[in-house]
Amino acid sequence: MSATAEPLSKHASASRTYGFDFSPLLKSGEILSGTPTVTITPAGELEASGAQVNSSQFDDPDGNTSIAATKGVTALFSGGESGTEYSVEVSCGIDGKSETLAVTVPMSVVG
Repeated sequence: MSATAEPLSKHASASRTYGFDFSPLLKSGEILSGTPTVTITPAGELEASGAQVNSSQFDDPDGNTSIAATKGVTALFSGGESGTEYSVEVSCGIDGKSETLAVTVPMSVVG
């Protein structure tokens, strides 16, 4: 199962951690587990590292997103070519199940 989230934007020279909220896709009592994967299209300049299930509540630096513990994934994004819009797909497993969920988000790189 997958969902599309609100667009993100970052400066080409910035490194920034973003959170991806899976709670709308999770059923009551479900939590995320395992090692999340991040796929960026087009591949190349924009990079993601350190993807992990959030172990505590995550509040993004802009105050726009608050994600409950074990209900989302965080990752550090760096680079990217100014003027390019990327598609970022973040996928992660559900604890105790053989299912994987995915969230796809457009990310624009500026400056």
